[in-house]
Amino acid sequence: ASLDYQQTLQNLAELVLHRFADYCLIFELLDPPAMRQVASSHVDPRKAHLPKRLGELYGVFPENPKSSLWRVARSGQSELVPRATYEMAQEVTQDEEMLTVYHRLNAGSFMVVPLAARGQTLGVMLLATAESGRFFGTEDLALGEEIAFRAGHAMDNARLYRIAQAAGRAKDDFLATISHELRTPLTPVLLTVSSLLQSPKLHDSLRDDLEMIERNVELEAKLIDDLLDLTRIARGQIKAHFEVRDVHRLLVETVSLCRDAIREKGIRVDLATGATLHHVWGDAARLQQIFWNLLQNAIKFSPPGSKVDIRTSDEGHRIRIDVADHGAGIAPE
Repeated sequence: ASLDYQQTLQNLAELVLHRFADYCLIFELLDPPAMRQVASSHVDPRKAHLPKRLGELYGVFPENPKSSLWRVARSGQSELVPRATYEMAQEVTQDEEMLTVYHRLNAGSFMVVPLAARGQTLGVMLLATAESGRFFGTEDLALGEEIAFRAGHAMDNARLYRIAQAAGRAKDDFLATISHELRTPLTPVLLTVSSLLQSPKLHDSLRDDLEMIERNVELEAKLIDDLLDLTRIARGQIKAHFEVRDVHRLLVETVSLCRDAIREKGIRVDLATGATLHHVWGDAARLQQIFWNLLQNAIKFSPPGSKVDIRTSDEGHRIRIDVADHGAGIAPE
């Protein structure tokens, strides 16, 4: 249920106590070769620090083929030691502190099982008996492997989620950067075209072409703004800028933005501004986004030579905007 695999594995380490093992250690495999302790527990709370310290020591020691932990990590095959001895520990290490901790834990038997998913070993789990006086057998090993199988998939799911999150953040960062870079050169183009259109010396033969350039640059800027909005939404940074806005003016501007698409399909757009109360408290960019999407959709699904109706009307203290096309529509059922 949780994508915090470290907490999940700590819960698991505590759940196996009493009913199955007396202490438990869970490690994550790192690259370059190293082990990082992610969970530990002991049936006796007064000794909980011992397996934790053992795990910390394993984390700072280099890879050791004499250690069951490293052999299982490399082979992906479980190992069961029905009766553990202090001499076995001495064969693995001569580190005084590690041997002292191991001696105090006083393992009766132990098993090391791999945490694996999709053919990859992600970590290892050590389960040991001590205070209970029990000794593990082959049936216990089968249960330990089943527990490890589920834990490995929990770890894998959490890792995949983290990778997906990181990829999503990288995509959002890229979109934010590229959108900004695309938007920057459009500003001087718009300013230049606007200035030329206002010049009394402009020849009439150029006016239509300049107006077409202006509309397309404005449309391009709007598409880039929409792209930027996606990144803002993903980051939780979307903000509305409210002020008094004239809905009728926004609708006229929206129709102007879509003029080339309207002309291309030979569609007639009838704008009937019947509302008497047409000033609203709103975000102009968001409102125009909505109107533009509705009108673009109407144009897209209208047959050539047909008509799109845009009407405004009063509805109590609200303004109602209808956009209707004569396309196929959606079947009632």
